[in-house]
Amino acid sequence: MTHTRPTAAQPPAQHTEAFQVLASLAHDETGSVPAEMLVHHVMRITRGGDWPVKRAAMEACLRRFEFAHRDELRVAERPPRGQVFGVYRTRRSGAAARKRTRRRPYETVLQSLDPLAGSC
Repeated sequence: MTHTRPTAAQPPAQHTEAFQVLASLAHDETGSVPAEMLVHHVMRITRGGDWPVKRAAMEACLRRFEFAHRDELRVAERPPRGQVFGVYRTRRSGAAARKRTRRRPYETVLQSLDPLAGSC
């Protein structure tokens, strides 16, 4: 995956109005994940898209954070000690696990942080 460098005609993402608005939407909504990292990810995956596409992508990401919080998802399994990249599995914890009979495990693969890359 290539990393596009800004040019004189293309300011760094964080200096755009879109970046600033997305950052304000994400403020205090992403838990331990830095909001700026998520905004950079959304700006990268929606490059070439117009504002409604960027906003919809951010709102979709924020819904995932909301669901994870609501369902009290926790990391159940992670890559071997000392490794950051690899497979993470989540599960419900505490009261959320007892309230719901339907299991909700997820498997997420983290491949890179900069740029953010993975699958779930």
